[in-house]
Amino acid sequence: MANRHWTGDVAGRQCIRVGLLADEGMPSRMAKILARELPQVLQDRLSGEVTWDVDHRSESLSVDGRGGSPLIDLAEKRRGLGWDIAILLTDLPRRVGTQPIVSDYSVDLGIGLLSMPAVGALQVRHRTKALVVHLLRHLLDDRPNLDEGCRVGRRFGPVRHLTSEEEHVHEHLV
Repeated sequence: MANRHWTGDVAGRQCIRVGLLADEGMPSRMAKILARELPQVLQDRLSGEVTWDVDHRSESLSVDGRGGSPLIDLAEKRRGLGWDIAILLTDLPRRVGTQPIVSDYSVDLGIGLLSMPAVGALQVRHRTKALVVHLLRHLLDDRPNLDEGCRVGRRFGPVRHLTSEEEHVHEHLV
């Protein structure tokens, strides 16, 4: 697993900078809401021993020639913005065969992708927030001082993790 550099101390504690990069429209509105709410949620659910800095940006996210997200390009953007971890919120539907993909992630690149159409139409804010926390749990798995027990559980109905065959993607949540 990649050895990451985490951002320096804030008020005597390490700071983890989380970036939300969102498509224009509904994903962007959701990112703005989450940027306000996530620091406290992450403190409560992941760790109170670090400071959480959550930023958001809106822009059109493109797909590569196979309909996938260009994770390497997005990882470069993440580093350029000074984010330790980035979660991409997109309105592009994603699938593995007939299974809708809710999210993808790459631990090595420090990137997670959340496909808003797969979140559903009910409790979108609650579900999106829980999924972002779940993605961050995977992306920060090698990070000390994180509390155990961040689980998606049954809040989303039948979900499962599938090992990805895509380059740079560890798993899909379907």
